[in-house]
Parts: sequence; C-alpha cells; structure tokens
Amino acid sequence: MNKKYVVFMLIVSIIVIAGCSSTQKKQDVLGEEYQRYVDAINNDATSLEKSLDKWNILMEQVNKGGTVDILDMESAQRDYTDIANVIKPKIQSLKSFIATNEAKLKEAGFDTFQEKQDLDEVLSGIENNVRNMKTEIDKLSTG
Repeated sequence: MNKKYVVFMLIVSIIVIAGCSSTQKKQDVLGEEYQRYVDAINNDATSLEKSLDKWNILMEQVNKGGTVDILDMESAQRDYTDIANVIKPKIQSLKSFIATNEAKLKEAGFDTFQEKQDLDEVLSGIENNVRNMKTEIDKLSTG
C-alpha cells in the first residue's frame, strides 16, 4: 500500500510539473508574440526617429534665420508621415493584443497598464509631430 501511494504521488507530481511546464510554455509563447509586436514597432521607431531628426535639423536652420527649401521641408514631413502611417497600426495592434491577453500578460509579469499608457503617449506624440510639421510648413509657405 505504501508503494502504491508513492507511485500515485509520483504520477500526480509529474502531472503537476507537466501542467506548470505547459503554463510556462503558454506564457513563453505569449511573451514571444508580444516581443514580435515590440520588435516590429522598434524597427519602425528607428526610422521614424531618423526622419524626425532630419526635420529637426531643417527646423533648426529655420529658427536660426537660415533659408530652407520648402520642398526639403515637405519631403521631411512626407517621410515622417509615411513612416508614422506604418507604425500607428502596429501600435494599435499591440494595444489590441494587450487588451485581448491582459490577464495572461499580468500573470506573466507584464505591467499592462503602463504599457498601454506608454503606447498612447507614443501615438499622441506622433500625431502632435504630424500636426506641428503641417503647421510649420503652412507658416513657411505663406510667410
């Protein structure tokens, strides 16, 4: 009888370990999927940052009273806007992924509240940049 109990406990232990392993695999898969979203956004964010740098260099010249070709400004704005139009849907997709998997992500240690807040701030910053670029070009075109 003692031997049966030990075998039974061994089987229960294996099932519990397998269940934990399965849960860990699900969390790992969830984490990997999350990371794919983040990697895709980060790749585009690098391009977005470079295009913003180009814009800022042109604006620095304008602010110093230098002359800048309006076509260069429009080109920099177009580059930024094009990349922004690629990255914004990816950010929205990540937000949807977080919303759909929020409980599981929290269990895995993700701060979903902060992540959603950060993503909203990024989207807001992109929108502000696009709006400010358009305003500056309008001012330069009419002034």
